[in-house]
Amino acid sequence: MLVNIDRKEVTTLPYREDYRRWTKNLTQEDILKIKEFIREKISEKEVSVSSWLGSFDWSGTPLEKIKEGKDLNYNQSAMLFGLFCMEIFIEHEDLWCFTKNEDIRGIVYFRIES
Repeated sequence: MLVNIDRKEVTTLPYREDYRRWTKNLTQEDILKIKEFIREKISEKEVSVSSWLGSFDWSGTPLEKIKEGKDLNYNQSAMLFGLFCMEIFIEHEDLWCFTKNEDIRGIVYFRIES
């Protein structure tokens, strides 16, 4: 479950049309692998920053599919990655909160007590 800093529950992704357009060429298996890869990255963390989670060479990982064979530029690929992250936190069994920090590019997610 995901809430914003004011504790309002977030149940839908922003930029939903972009998300649909950017994922239309991904298979369901690709999407599941991408999401599982990101879930593994956050599994033991209490705080995660979307831009730090994806700030490495994506070659040889499921994230490679985000850009492979697509007409996405760097910013669109990064944004799609961020949307995958947000979707995972929305679906997560634990309660997470998020905020945007002016000094950090990306969204800061942190686990909170319900």
